[in-house]
Amino acid sequence: KVKNLIQNISNFDLIALQEINNIQQEIINLIEDSCDSIFLTKKNPSEFVTG
Repeated sequence: KVKNLIQNISNFDLIALQEINNIQQEIINLIEDSCDSIFLTKKNPSEFVTG
């Protein structure tokens, strides 16, 4: 029973780590997209309409 509990905790840790990695990657993608948008806006402001 204890062995199963330890195994379950280990599996949960692996799943949690995978989720953290996925979230970190999504954050990086969002930041990169935002930086691209800002760069493009500075480069060609007339192409972007705000509001």
